Amino acid sequence: MVKFLTLVTAAADQDSAGFRRWFLHEHAPAVLRHCPRLRRCVVNLREPAPAIENMPHFEQGAGPRRRYQAAAEMCFDSAEDFTDRARLYDSPEAGRRIEDALAGKAGEAFTYRVTEVIEKAAHPTRIGERSAGIKMIPLAGWKQGLTDEEGRLAWEVHGPLALRIHTGFSKYVRNVVEQSLTPGAPNYRGIGELQFLTIDDAVHRFFPSPAAARIIEFDTARWMVAYDGAFFSEYVLK
Repeated sequence: MVKFLTLVTAAADQDSAGFRRWFLHEHAPAVLRHCPRLRRCVVNLREPAPAIENMPHFEQGAGPRRRYQAAAEMCFDSAEDFTDRARLYDSPEAGRRIEDALAGKAGEAFTYRVTEVIEKAAHPTRIGERSAGIKMIPLAGWKQGLTDEEGRLAWEVHGPLALRIHTGFSKYVRNVVEQSLTPGAPNYRGIGELQFLTIDDAVHRFFPSPAAARIIEFDTARWMVAYDGAFFSEYVLK
């Protein structure tokens, strides 16, 4: 399957909590009804960030800070099932309604085609219900001077290290960005999914010790700049 990730902010005149409710209870159901080729759909809604113990410093990417209120994961059998509007929607009218409604409530929406690499998958889910715990979605770019191939390789090498250090993970996914579908989108090269069964796992076992935090900080300093990552609740809708 081909996976797409869309990161969405709320328009300036929108209440953030109200926007998140609308995205989950109105926008997402409309997409499910009118996108017949959609194979998998996950909606992530922003949550307050827990106070992570031993959190190290990560080099921050340049550009404006964005408060993404929703992150949608959509999978299709082919890229064309998403990029061709005639294939994406069951009718042109439905497509226009969905896109116009989103444009009226969203501030910015950036879509990326990614390659999903599942490093660990031990997080239980139930279709249509909020998943347990909390999910962190970090957004990464490569350090200046690295080629895209070098950045990808460094993140691949980082994967097993992250699994050893971050003992609180119940799921770890690396989404390698292959293409940005939105003109002017931030140049994110990697979009992670770090899932925890409980808030306690995130607070105390993301970086279980100061030494563990230093190991990750030392490793990521070679290849990563961090962007507008945040914590989310997860709803697996299909």
